[in-house]
Amino acid sequence: GERKGACELVKSGAFDLNVSYDVPTQAADMAGMIKWLLSSGVKPGDAKGSIYTTLTNITKDNAGSDTACWNLSDLKK
Repeated sequence: GERKGACELVKSGAFDLNVSYDVPTQAADMAGMIKWLLSSGVKPGDAKGSIYTTLTNITKDNAGSDTACWNLSDLKK
């Protein structure tokens, strides 16, 4: 989860648990699928697909971890 919006709130005790998904990876996966659809020549409605996202439970045990938490400012670089 995003460090400020999820992990810091769990660490402070404001939340007991935050169920998070990997936004940066999900965005990259969606962008890749969109690029493929636009470049493949497939007609609208002919292709069906799914992108699965792993959910991560953020608790006090892992709220300080770099693997569970990411910084929005790092993604804007």
